[in-house]
Amino acid sequence: MGLRSFLIKRAAQTVVTIVVVLVLMFVLFRLMPGDPVSFLIQPGLTPQERDAQRVAYGFARWESAPGVFKTGSFTIPDPGLYALTVDVHDSKGNTVNLHAAYVAPKVFAPGSPIFLRGLSAEPSQHVLVGDPVTLSVRPLTSVPTNISTFEAWARVTPPSGPVSNLTLTFAGGLFSANYTPTTSGVYAVEFDVRNPTTGDFASAPFGFAANPVDITPFSYVTGEDPRGAIFTAPVAYTRSIAEVYVIVRSSQGDLGDLLGHVLTPRGATNEFALNHPLVAVDRPVWEEFWYYLAGMLTGSFGNSFQTGRPVSSEIRERVGPTLLLFGTATIVSVLIGIGGGVLLAWFRGSRGEIAAIVSSLFFYSMPIFWFGIILLFVFAYTLRLFPFGGIGGVDASGNPLTGFSYAGDILWHMSLPLANLVILNFAGYVLLMRNSLLEVLGEDFVTVARAKGLKERTVMYKHAARNAMLPVTTVTAIAMATVISGGVLTETIFSWPGMGFYFVARTLGQDFPAVQGAFFILALLTVLGNVVAD
Repeated sequence: MGLRSFLIKRAAQTVVTIVVVLVLMFVLFRLMPGDPVSFLIQPGLTPQERDAQRVAYGFARWESAPGVFKTGSFTIPDPGLYALTVDVHDSKGNTVNLHAAYVAPKVFAPGSPIFLRGLSAEPSQHVLVGDPVTLSVRPLTSVPTNISTFEAWARVTPPSGPVSNLTLTFAGGLFSANYTPTTSGVYAVEFDVRNPTTGDFASAPFGFAANPVDITPFSYVTGEDPRGAIFTAPVAYTRSIAEVYVIVRSSQGDLGDLLGHVLTPRGATNEFALNHPLVAVDRPVWEEFWYYLAGMLTGSFGNSFQTGRPVSSEIRERVGPTLLLFGTATIVSVLIGIGGGVLLAWFRGSRGEIAAIVSSLFFYSMPIFWFGIILLFVFAYTLRLFPFGGIGGVDASGNPLTGFSYAGDILWHMSLPLANLVILNFAGYVLLMRNSLLEVLGEDFVTVARAKGLKERTVMYKHAARNAMLPVTTVTAIAMATVISGGVLTETIFSWPGMGFYFVARTLGQDFPAVQGAFFILALLTVLGNVVAD
């Protein structure tokens, strides 16, 4: 088989292998007990934020919500009445102004003699001009008192015209009175309650909106929501945002986005848009898989839970330090291992070989985290020759270094983790090269080479060593594939900002998108490493 055919065949096998790995990961993810989506969706989100992440990860897609309603949100920083006006228009140029009211309840101080609760205007939401409205309030006291003896009244300020003072009568624990709006707009209400015995007094703001009966060519849609055609509501999971809903249609054209105006209790005027919202609809499994496969193959791993940044960007930032440390450690370990293995095979049976084997086995079996701590204790803490961790690149004031100062500072910070990796890893290459070379030295072609009268050095290096390096080359290629993953323990001990430290930090923080993306990169490079080894 020619080199070109071999490369094409291996490339096709690599692609198939990567796809199979992705399929297995997806199948295992889908077979998880419970809701597998929860593993990739950040906890503690509002329903709207959760839907946005479900769409971002391909578990759902946006579709237009059922119905014709328009909704918009506005902030409610202060207690009191928020008067809203919505400009409704259709594609034919018809317009009408509709009104809504929202009341942020007044907060009474603990221990107040009178609390006002249960403020309401019935019907509370969709009120038309001419509809009778029942205004009511429920007073409470911090000390047992007969509230039926209280005096209560309401001051109603219409959009235009004189203020009305309504005396409220007590029945069933409520003080109430009827009022009929005569014009469209927002009616401000001030509830006042007084205890004539003690003189204690309490007041609370309220209000309601009345809309015109005839809004032709527009019409109210009252069957879509039980709260009516126009109403306001607080946004769940928040304390400073409210929504207004407008459910109308036009007989002459389509309604586009609407514009709302809100007058705050402090007199400020703000604008906000009302539109028809989108809802997250679950995708079929095959759509989920296609979105997942395309995202993984293009490096779209989603955003980190901890930083909110794209995972692919964070991985790119950490690949460089890991390649620098572990690439250097692998190359140095292989070179020392090959040279040391050849020397051991050459001086086989000597006391030096036995001592070298024992030393290699000692370091090879030593826990990497323990040896790293010993290096830190001796050279960083006791002798203070090297820093405790980090990658360096800045001076004592935090200013970035340049040129040789920058390179020297990074090498200084890299000395201990590099020594930790090289000392513990080169022993494996030494033993592998020694055993492979001893096996090759017994082959017939080595005997023929010696029979030709070639020098022992030539036989060792040009004939035996080259063939003995085949298993070492295979192990080296696979080891280079794992370089990108970094040494979890080494980078954690020495605070090296690479992939290993990234794995630990994000795993402990349950940053599942970051961990998934990083492990996929590791699997991909492992497959490619095997191809390079072949």
